Amino acid sequence: MSIVMIRMSEPQSPAQYDPALLPGILGGLQARAARAGRALRRYHCTCERELLERLERVREDGAEIVLLDPGAYSQAKPALRQALARLEVPYIEVHDDFVGQQEPVIAPRAGPVLAVVNGYGAQSYAEALSIALERIGCAECENDYHVGT
Repeated sequence: MSIVMIRMSEPQSPAQYDPALLPGILGGLQARAARAGRALRRYHCTCERELLERLERVREDGAEIVLLDPGAYSQAKPALRQALARLEVPYIEVHDDFVGQQEPVIAPRAGPVLAVVNGYGAQSYAEALSIALERIGCAECENDYHVGT
């Protein structure tokens, strides 16, 4: 089983450069998911078609939950709302907003949304992963010890 992370960015942004998820940060998120017995699969989309196709295929990845960063694409796009309505697994909407660059939130009631996480760079992904692990019953799976046990 896996947690699927889908990030939308502008076409002019190179896929390999992602200041919110620099390789060390992404590696830490993947390691944290692995300690909980889950794979963290990451997809980067640069256009609407890619984003909608990826949402249609999350079950192929064995997704239990989706971390979705729609970027600027979140502004009440009917095609996105329809794709989310068909989504068979819950998702967490993630925004890696930096000061002065707040991204719009997807329209309310768009599919099985669990939470909307606004943060500062990688913090939003760390928080979203915590919510995802709790939702799938793995909040404590990644720890080697438990207080009080």
